[in-house]
Amino acid sequence: MAFDEMAGDQKSSIFDIEDDGSTSAGSSDIESECGTTCRTLPLKTWMNSAATNTASAPPGLQTLGFLSPPGFAPPPGLMTPEMFLPPPGLLPPGLAPPPGLMDVLSTKSPPEPFNPKTFRRELVSILTDLAQSKNVAAAVRRVRAQQVPIDRQATETMDILTRAAEENRGNPRRLYFAFVAGLARGNPSAFEQAEVLSGVKIFFTDIYVDLCEEVPRLPSMIEAELVPTLREVFAVEIVESLLPSGFKVP
Repeated sequence: MAFDEMAGDQKSSIFDIEDDGSTSAGSSDIESECGTTCRTLPLKTWMNSAATNTASAPPGLQTLGFLSPPGFAPPPGLMTPEMFLPPPGLLPPGLAPPPGLMDVLSTKSPPEPFNPKTFRRELVSILTDLAQSKNVAAAVRRVRAQQVPIDRQATETMDILTRAAEENRGNPRRLYFAFVAGLARGNPSAFEQAEVLSGVKIFFTDIYVDLCEEVPRLPSMIEAELVPTLREVFAVEIVESLLPSGFKVP
């Protein structure tokens, strides 16, 4: 028993020596791994330095072009091509579009020449919409957008007036007569007043007599609907000079 107690004391002292040795060995390993940096730099400064040295994007994954973070550059071959530059007005301040781009964008195609057939198709659409919307001003704006040449305005006025006289429905017909007068109204007007008057005169000279055979009520419609409408734009003596004999302007 005495031997066992002595052996136990010796074992305990051996374990104590091994534990002390292992502790000292571990401390020396940590100190060797940290090196002189841990002893000379504060912890916060050392962490910031390590993060700066290691925070770099892997090759080929850098952000392209002007979206790259400060300090990062895209790898060769991945720069934004010039053809994908932002359009004018969306460039960052201080940047200008490449030479020649503004000239191309600012060049406007010349207006197409007036085509009577195209205008007649548009006129049919205008009259159809006018009968539904009852908006004479909108119809006049659409004609103004067509930019009818002056030398065609009298002919087109005569055509519109003929279409109006052939309309059997009362409300659309009155709107069409008002539409003819509206072409000469406004400043600037859609048609020149002299050309509208010339078109009205051509209607009464070349169309009116034959059209009365197809539309027996045409004289009464002219007197009750067209003449008062023209009087809102032109003077009495001017309207009287256009009408056939027998008509009286109130």
